[in-house]
Amino acid sequence: MEIKIPDEIIQTIVDFLVGSPKVLAALILSWVSGHTWSYIVFTYFREKNKSVGFFDSWMGKTALGLLWFSLIMLPIYFLVHDSYTIEYDKVLEILFSTILYSYVVQAIIFIAITIFKRG
Repeated sequence: MEIKIPDEIIQTIVDFLVGSPKVLAALILSWVSGHTWSYIVFTYFREKNKSVGFFDSWMGKTALGLLWFSLIMLPIYFLVHDSYTIEYDKVLEILFSTILYSYVVQAIIFIAITIFKRG
């Protein structure tokens, strides 16, 4: 299944990403996080040949990583800014600390699952 995206939309997205290197870095790092989650699920909880779908694509892994970052960012955002009113500049302000915290938590979960499943 291939989705056709108009060239104007692609160019707008590219211009935005080039103008916002933090966002581009967050997308790349979210793909890594999503890839790790899909690895955990397909290695320890499901058979890969029965689970071909959205999360096998780069877009699916990126979406999964962004979901994970969002879950970690919400409490951090509230603790730092004492508000749930989301503002773009404030999100960018805590973006990299959120990514670092989420990778630490994800690594702990990954190591715990690996020890539990293999041990």
